Amino acid sequence: MRERVSAIVAIILLAFLIGASYFYAVQSGLKDLKYLPSENSPDYTATKLSLTDFDGAGNPVRRVIADKVIHYSDDRTDADHPRYITLTPNKPQVDASSDRGWTHDAGKTIEFEGNVKILRDPAGSTPALSFETQKMTAFPDTERFTSDSPVVFHRGSDSTTASGMDYSYANGTISLTGRVNTHIASRK
Repeated sequence: MRERVSAIVAIILLAFLIGASYFYAVQSGLKDLKYLPSENSPDYTATKLSLTDFDGAGNPVRRVIADKVIHYSDDRTDADHPRYITLTPNKPQVDASSDRGWTHDAGKTIEFEGNVKILRDPAGSTPALSFETQKMTAFPDTERFTSDSPVVFHRGSDSTTASGMDYSYANGTISLTGRVNTHIASRK
């Protein structure tokens, strides 16, 4: 009987030793595993996003709105139907929108593509402005929009087409490039 008890205890100890060895073998293999996201794996996604940027005094300066935003670990951000709206006090509001947008430098430049429209509200006696193009770059810090794609520009009832543009909404200047054609409506 004593030999049987010794054999059972030996089997139990051997089973425990096998189980402990297996457990530690699995654990040592798991600690070397790390999640390494690919560059195309998003950090996060958001729908119906609205971000407002404030100046040092707490006044809103600009707002970015998008239907869907995908952010990646390398600071790339893609957006569906983005809108960029200026909120600077005492200046006419500028609203830029497109089908698609992205930034690769944490918002220092914003690229717009597909049915790009810029609308600037009227300012005093100056009529509203609008631009239409297929590609445009926004520079929020310097308050500029540029495009190397053909652009249609409307100011009141006047219209102009050009091969590209540089619009500074900070000081209200527009530089049209390439072949420029203007149609000035008659004033009555």
